[in-house]
Amino acid sequence: MLLINATYIDKDQKIKKGNIKVLDRVIKIISDGDLCLEEYKSSEIFDCTNYILSPGLINSHYHNGSLLAKGLSKEIAINEWGGESLQGILQSTLFKYLDEDLSEDEYFTVCLKGYIELIKNGVTFVSDSGASDRSPDYLAKAMNILGIRGVVDVEDKIEEYLSENSQDILFTGHLPEEEYITDESLEQCKNVIKKHDPIMMTHCLENGWRKDLIYEKYGKSTIELFDENKLLSDKTVLFHCVELSNTDIDIIKNRATSVVHCPVSNIAGGGIANIKDCLSSGVNVSIGTDWARYDIWEAMRFAYFLLKINTQRNAFTAEDVFRMATNNGAKTFGLEDKIGAISDGYYADIVFIDKNNIKLSPLINEEGFSNVIHNIMIECREEMIKHVMVNGNWVMRDRTITQLDEKTVAMNYEVIINKVFGKYNV
Repeated sequence: MLLINATYIDKDQKIKKGNIKVLDRVIKIISDGDLCLEEYKSSEIFDCTNYILSPGLINSHYHNGSLLAKGLSKEIAINEWGGESLQGILQSTLFKYLDEDLSEDEYFTVCLKGYIELIKNGVTFVSDSGASDRSPDYLAKAMNILGIRGVVDVEDKIEEYLSENSQDILFTGHLPEEEYITDESLEQCKNVIKKHDPIMMTHCLENGWRKDLIYEKYGKSTIELFDENKLLSDKTVLFHCVELSNTDIDIIKNRATSVVHCPVSNIAGGGIANIKDCLSSGVNVSIGTDWARYDIWEAMRFAYFLLKINTQRNAFTAEDVFRMATNNGAKTFGLEDKIGAISDGYYADIVFIDKNNIKLSPLINEEGFSNVIHNIMIECREEMIKHVMVNGNWVMRDRTITQLDEKTVAMNYEVIINKVFGKYNV
């Protein structure tokens, strides 16, 4: 395939022009002077004149299935979920359906719907921690069918799944959340890491409740405890990190551990992670939508505006935040030389954004000044994502998912909503 007349965001967050050859899943940038269209007459040639090409976006923390829980956790702390109020009963009802009561086909429909929403927003790679006790095979199968790539958190089943890793789907282990940390669980994780050295992920210091739990039991932060047990490395991924201390940030930096910032989820839960100091210290920070959210552009905007609070005007740019959803996300999962950039040798995971949408205008890119990434990050909405490519294959073309009938998925999903919530669904 050949993408001609391309205006694209390069590896360094600069706006470049050129032509992009896609061969065997991989990108090769071709200058106008080196382009001979006659050589590509048997290939698909796609004119990119009307688009800004972005690297495929990386959602570094997501819970597939949680879209069914939209609004069910509003104004209630996570440790109070599933209580005796109607809200708690609805939460418990949903989790029972996800874990037990939905048929296999119904649950798979939920998985497909969750990933379709991500693709519609330009996400080509997702790290999924699930929302159910069901087999992680459902998540991997849904990713494969839709043609996207990602990470599936298989928790304590990691030893069973390591042989299943592929170039598109990785399986990861899990460090315990604060309420599940014991001397025994820490020792089990140490043994898994020593034996297999997998990527290990966890929700970490997500809120004051979890922070207090660990201090009451161990008299120190989760980060200090993990570090003492040699559980932190460049293969550790920590979600949220709302309650980090300066000492915690120093440890994370020294261990090259990655933090996943989930600003929309965090602020709804009453916390704001200290991402300013993380970034200033050189910590690798990526971005996620987390629970019941799929709009990664919304997450980027929140992250940008939170960074601007009580900050010097010229500190923390749109490029810094856009990097969280591309380069930094790739680095989080050890894929920084394969995805997260439009550059020679990288996989052809590309998002085509409508350049002519008036909401983005004016788009200016001159020596010494560019507002292109800023305007895209602030103004881009789902309908502006026109096409999405993964490995050089179209997974969405003209806003239509290519690998299955999304209308059928949507209809089946609506049936599931009514089945789960019954008379309560308006």
